[in-house]
Amino acid sequence: MEKRGQYYTIDAFIALFVIAAGLILALAFHSFGHSSIQPEALSQELLNTFAETRISEVNNGFVLRQTGNGNITNKDNTVLQQAYEFKQYFDSRPGVGYKPEQFSNLSAELLESVTGGTIPPQYSFEVIIDGDVVYTRGSGENESRILVSSKQIAFGALNRTQEFWGPVTAEVRVWE
Repeated sequence: MEKRGQYYTIDAFIALFVIAAGLILALAFHSFGHSSIQPEALSQELLNTFAETRISEVNNGFVLRQTGNGNITNKDNTVLQQAYEFKQYFDSRPGVGYKPEQFSNLSAELLESVTGGTIPPQYSFEVIIDGDVVYTRGSGENESRILVSSKQIAFGALNRTQEFWGPVTAEVRVWE
């Protein structure tokens, strides 16, 4: 009679071990899956930063140089508005003497100067304004497992005049 109780006890411990091992393995495989929560938050916050930060609030060498040489005329513009103006407005003004590539580069430099080292290095991102890629940091978008996009509408006035531009779509794509 005592031997039967020992077998049942050992059998119960073996069954408990098998069930515990199965649960641990199942939960371990689930926990290593990629989460899209961080890229989603990063994409939305980056777009909000561009759309809400005024040029007058940005204190870096690039913005000071562009303000000093007259390329930035309205310090009340947001970073997103100024990037669009660099990209679009100066391209379409005949006789200004600037090449379109120069202002597209200014858009990229502006966005790079604002983001600086604030984005973790494992994330890559690109900023698309009105369908054109204005700035890209990193590569491998096609090989990425997670690609998150946030969009927002932007519009503005040129030099505080009655000449309005927009609405245009601004998009930030983030991938890991």
